[in-house]
Amino acid sequence: MEFRTRAYNDFKLNTKTLSSIIKSSHETRLKGETEYYLNLPDDLKIFFPRVLSHSSNKPYKLELEYYAYDNLGNAMFTQKKQIFWQKTFDFISNYIDSYKDSANKKQNLKDLDLMYIAKTENEYSNLINNFTEFQKLKDFDIIYLNDEPLFSFETVWIKIKEKLRSINKNDFSYLIHGDLCFSNILYGEHSHTNDLILKFIDPRGVFGETLFYGDFYYDLAKLSHSVNGGYEYFIYDNFDISVNENKIRLNYKSANNKALINEVFNDFVEKNNFDVEKIKLLEGCIFVGMCARHYDDINRQFAMYITGLKILNEYYKKI
Repeated sequence: MEFRTRAYNDFKLNTKTLSSIIKSSHETRLKGETEYYLNLPDDLKIFFPRVLSHSSNKPYKLELEYYAYDNLGNAMFTQKKQIFWQKTFDFISNYIDSYKDSANKKQNLKDLDLMYIAKTENEYSNLINNFTEFQKLKDFDIIYLNDEPLFSFETVWIKIKEKLRSINKNDFSYLIHGDLCFSNILYGEHSHTNDLILKFIDPRGVFGETLFYGDFYYDLAKLSHSVNGGYEYFIYDNFDISVNENKIRLNYKSANNKALINEVFNDFVEKNNFDVEKIKLLEGCIFVGMCARHYDDINRQFAMYITGLKILNEYYKKI
């Protein structure tokens, strides 16, 4: 059996035991993921699959306990009850509280600059320099999304970058997940008791130049880019898009559940006194910064880029 996974690794079921999955890759990202698991304190290991074996030499290999669970990305299209999503975010809230209580380090400001500014600029440069369609789009000062005018990235970025450097920074960094989108969260629900359990997979392993520890607002922004931005709609091709020069039309398909999930997420943010504006700002940077790496589908790139640009424009207009 094979699973849908990212280009950087192979992902197969252990046919001997049927109880574990084996990931292999020549990329250092899998090595980072392995080291993340191995360095988790005991009180956080319960949130992740168990590591059964691993190889530290290329090709890197990682064997993990297998959970035959679906992920929350698919649940966006199938789970219609508000109580399911309330339980989901209660669990996520408990997970974030747990890693904040478990261990911390003094926040490295250089890491924040690398992740939020340098990474966004570098990935945007890769997008413009390597894809003709985006080279053409760069010539427009105004881009229209569903007839709504948006300032170009170059126009908003100067002030956005200033804001990124001035927003409240946390004193500490924590053992964050680092890629906490819905497709990296597995869920199991008991059919009789309706108890819900989540397992987190594919942790990033590095934030800037620091292993394992990072800004927990990056995790919150990744959640928002699933809930608000619709990341899984894009990677699962549940969207329609058309591009005519600087005029873009984008619509989500099967999106009748999206508003409900967004409402529950907003309650989660408010209940925990998280800074919603900071979350949205980082979410916009994440979308712009991921486009070049989705080189296999130009429509997906446009959908992600225009979504990020819209979010950054919303923030820009409030500055």
